[in-house]
Amino acid sequence: MMDMESDSMSSSSSSDAEGSHGATREDTLAQAEEHRQRLAANSYDYDAHVGYVRCLRDLGELAPLRSAREAFAAAFPLTPQLWREWIDDEKALAGQDVRALGSVLQLYERACEDYLDVDVWVDRLALALEVTVMQTGGELTADALTRLRNLSEECLSRVSLHAWRGVSAWLQRLQLEKAACRVAASEQERSQRQDECRKVFQRCLRLPLRGSESVWEDYETWETDGAERDKTKQEWERAKKAYGALAAHEERIEAEGAADDSFVTYAALLEASDIARALVVYERGICRHALSSRLWQAYVFTATTRVPVASEVRHICQRGTRNIPWDPSMWCGYMEAVEMGSGTMDDVLSVCVDGVALMTSGTAALSLWLHAAAAQRRCSDTPDALRHLFVQARKSLVEQFQDAAAELMLVERWAEEEIRHGQTKECLQLFEELVSKRGSELAVWSKYIAAAEKLGVDTEKVAKIHKRMAFQVSDYPRESVEMWTQFSMWRRDLSAWKHVRAEAARRVRDIETQQARQQAMSTKGAVNADEQSDSAAHSGGNDGGKRTKRARDDDVEHGAKRTRETDETGERTVFVLNTGYAIKEDDLQRAFSACGTVEHVAVPRGSDRKPRGFAYVEYQTADEALRAIENLSGIVLKGRKIRVEQCKRGNKSVHLDRLRRDAAG
Repeated sequence: MMDMESDSMSSSSSSDAEGSHGATREDTLAQAEEHRQRLAANSYDYDAHVGYVRCLRDLGELAPLRSAREAFAAAFPLTPQLWREWIDDEKALAGQDVRALGSVLQLYERACEDYLDVDVWVDRLALALEVTVMQTGGELTADALTRLRNLSEECLSRVSLHAWRGVSAWLQRLQLEKAACRVAASEQERSQRQDECRKVFQRCLRLPLRGSESVWEDYETWETDGAERDKTKQEWERAKKAYGALAAHEERIEAEGAADDSFVTYAALLEASDIARALVVYERGICRHALSSRLWQAYVFTATTRVPVASEVRHICQRGTRNIPWDPSMWCGYMEAVEMGSGTMDDVLSVCVDGVALMTSGTAALSLWLHAAAAQRRCSDTPDALRHLFVQARKSLVEQFQDAAAELMLVERWAEEEIRHGQTKECLQLFEELVSKRGSELAVWSKYIAAAEKLGVDTEKVAKIHKRMAFQVSDYPRESVEMWTQFSMWRRDLSAWKHVRAEAARRVRDIETQQARQQAMSTKGAVNADEQSDSAAHSGGNDGGKRTKRARDDDVEHGAKRTRETDETGERTVFVLNTGYAIKEDDLQRAFSACGTVEHVAVPRGSDRKPRGFAYVEYQTADEALRAIENLSGIVLKGRKIRVEQCKRGNKSVHLDRLRRDAAG
């Protein structure tokens, strides 16, 4: 059986030598194995899914192909083209087997759920009619007619407003109604079915559809009641005029290569007057741009704000998470849709967890957790319920993403909720836990102090937090001391203020000493590297290390010349301290050009390529360097109060020379 099925699926291929794309069977097998391994490593590799299905189809391997297609459909919505290929293969195998054709109809049903494609719907209706006739022995019974009408109504509810291609679905329905009239068992039944057929004609002709002329011609021939014909013609004329107003937009979005923006613009134009037609335009856009975040975001926003039917909103949002699962806004919209549909908080949280598992950054995951927290607040606004969710969210951000910035934003929101519920102790404890792990970061302490102020914590207790911050922060130590002194100046008495000033001065001296030590170590490392380089260069002669007196004299003269050049460079160069870790060469170039012509800017960096917090600026003349020291020392650059000093002869100049050579090389 497998061989027969394989032959029928690959009949267009050469039997043993080549696949449908000219590749040998061995090549196709190798490609299939490569795709299979990629999918084993990542089941969300879309291209690997496509390639694997293509290879198995070329090979005619039915059982693996069915499994591959099912796995593909479980991970992603299949495009109409992929569904048609699958359906065509199964129809070819089914032949006239009614049960097998019933399975094909189930595939059609699944295909219609993924995308709005008129051709798929029309083919589904045609096959349903064929299978029904086969089941009833050639008769169209009343029960069978009812089932087919129900299926047709489902189709029309989805595609009847498709202004460009929707008329084909109406023609399919009219074909059904005409067939029902022909097999009517009595005159009364024929009259009833003719009335139903007339209603379908009139419903179609009231809509602005491209190609409705053929429907009108058919109706004009079919209709025997002149009054009905005249009334319907007036309605059709109005519909044609309405389509004329839409024709330019329709042609634009149906043109080959139409951008996703054209669908969004057209849908936005329709939203105010015809939300149903706007939704159809979004569906048409998604058929063409299934992975467009812009298109899906606009569609989901419209659905969650304009569509009143909760089940429809949920279906749209759920499809968004399947098409572009990496976009956090899809999952946030899905959570909102679940909540709109009277889903439980467990349902909302389940969507959140599924979405977080697919995020690639802590920031994206944070947006999902905050939406879930907002839903929890609406569902059950209790401190314990919210706290439980925040604990889960924080664990996710720390363990799954190691995102400190996202964690801080979450804790800030969490603290707001604790404050709102009057949970002073819990809020402060939350920040105490955070500073115990990240006490070197000014941002963490700033949030802690802001929360304490909002809670109305005693001034002396807030002052103690400020002092702890000033002695623990290492990323912006001077700024932390400044915050401490400013708080004390404005919020404490004179005695306390004087005491803080003295402590702050000692702390600043300690910071300067530490920074100078770090700077010296950095400079020493650079000088040692230079000396090693020079030593290696001088020891490489052909005389095995023995050098003539003239060669040594040349070295002495060269060294003296280098010393003079170093002195001159040092006089023309300034040393810039406290530049911070976000400074760039261009920032310094712009600022220091105010005092003269800048020849070179050097920002030393560590092994992690981040600035070390100081820099060198070389001017064209020594006078320009002195002008910079007098005028620029003390200014604020990139949020840091910088200090400008003379770059003395020796290590700093040597270090600048090395940085310049590195930049040139």
